[in-house]
Amino acid sequence: RLTRRETDVLGRVLNGLKNIEISDDLGISEQTVKDHLSDIYMKLGVQNRFALASLLFNSPEFKHT
Repeated sequence: RLTRRETDVLGRVLNGLKNIEISDDLGISEQTVKDHLSDIYMKLGVQNRFALASLLFNSPEFKHT
């Protein structure tokens, strides 16, 4: 289960934002974004953004707006 902040980061990743853009948007450091991404990858069993996007976009439960 992702935290609210992890979900915030995930949504921005799926919208194509880079780490620095996510950090600026959320008012957190770029390192904090990287830490959240590491936690997201671990929780979802993936190793990078491509695998993350592939997992989610191919999931029948996933609804991205």
